[in-house]
Amino acid sequence: MLLPHQQAKDYLSNWYGRELRYLRDFQMWKAGRIPNSDYQENFRGVLNYFLVFRWVGIKRLPKLMTCTLEWVHGNDPDNVDEFARVLLTDFDGKIMTSMASKILFLNHPQKISPIDTQVRGAFDLETNIYRDYYPLLTRFRQQHIEEIQRNLATISPALVALENESKNDIQDLETVRINRYTDQLLREIGKARLKDKSSR
Repeated sequence: MLLPHQQAKDYLSNWYGRELRYLRDFQMWKAGRIPNSDYQENFRGVLNYFLVFRWVGIKRLPKLMTCTLEWVHGNDPDNVDEFARVLLTDFDGKIMTSMASKILFLNHPQKISPIDTQVRGAFDLETNIYRDYYPLLTRFRQQHIEEIQRNLATISPALVALENESKNDIQDLETVRINRYTDQLLREIGKARLKDKSSR
């Protein structure tokens, strides 16, 4: 399979700095270094960036922030599917797996990668269940890690420079970088496959 490395490189070159700011601000908010009143607009920006704010709206934003903070300080903060179920009552009975994964990505970007229609499309995965997606993601990254690292190395100096501001707030930035690159590869693969299916 020819992987869409150029598209992934272009995406990270343009957007990685913004994503690092979102990650850093979340970690500071989680640690109590940014008060809720100051973080609310930042959180709204994150949800807009990940195209899920439309499901939240301004009225439900404070409740979502409270629920998020309680969850990430709980006993199982990486459990995307369970967090999505916790959000059920606040979101009209809809299981918000995509939104849950994007929020928990902010908390643990070394492990959690966002799930949505596009990345699921890379594997023709019909279920919207994170525990079904995660093994596929992990296997893909393991199978292509040398190719990923080789291509990522061509833009790594610029990305590492962006990471300097965040190195005190975000651990293991090398893994975060690889994960974000892998996510963009899968997003491009998924978009192409979904487009191909719709044109048949």
